[in-house]
Amino acid sequence: MSSTTGEDPNGNNGEVQKSEECHSNLISTFLTFSSLIFSNVRDNFAAAQLCFDILLCVSEDNYANAFMHDENQVFPVFIYRTKLRHRKDNKKDLTAMSLAYTLLDLTSEFLMTNLTKNFPFELYSKCFRVIHRILCYQKKCRVRLTYPWPTLWNSIISAVKWSNSLKLDDPEIISNYIQVGRIFNMFVMYGDTFLPNPGSYDELYYELLRQHGVFDSLNETGSNTLRKAIHIKNPARNYCLIYTTSVL
Repeated sequence: MSSTTGEDPNGNNGEVQKSEECHSNLISTFLTFSSLIFSNVRDNFAAAQLCFDILLCVSEDNYANAFMHDENQVFPVFIYRTKLRHRKDNKKDLTAMSLAYTLLDLTSEFLMTNLTKNFPFELYSKCFRVIHRILCYQKKCRVRLTYPWPTLWNSIISAVKWSNSLKLDDPEIISNYIQVGRIFNMFVMYGDTFLPNPGSYDELYYELLRQHGVFDSLNETGSNTLRKAIHIKNPARNYCLIYTTSVL
């Protein structure tokens, strides 16, 4: 938003504030609200579903994506974070960043702080879909967002490692693994179009090799599920193909 000259509500002429001087907008306010809901999903499950549905709509809209990725449109978004022993505060520091940066932070926080045994996996699926849509926009428009990508990768891998350790025969889990395969597929095959620098690729492969046990376990899970559903249409078929492509 460029600066323009106009008349303020009090009738005084002056320069309208630039976007970086604004305290908030509708999307930033909604991200703050979503972070509050995600910090206690167990008591706000319906609201969490609604928040993710709205984020899915926002993340697939080209105009909203263009606004969120505009580096000239930065906002200090207030983010609530779940209280953890190794963190002294449950709030994110107020630093003016692009809204896409804040949205990825919000998804990473959700993945890392909701690892409970009875957690509904459908919310994880929606979270992965939001991430995937953001990456699709960055790939399409070649937007190189300056973001600490290892934070996101570790959050996704930690969520997958936890869910795989439960050994549950739930189709929703397999669906989540498909989403994870697609996300890492994007990074491996098209990361050169949106990762900020070549060093990010080195970090990506380092994390994939460091966490190879998680992906080996995923491969075994997908293979076992595929053998069980050999005569039934099952997402595990696609999962095995996507996962194999993502690690090659």
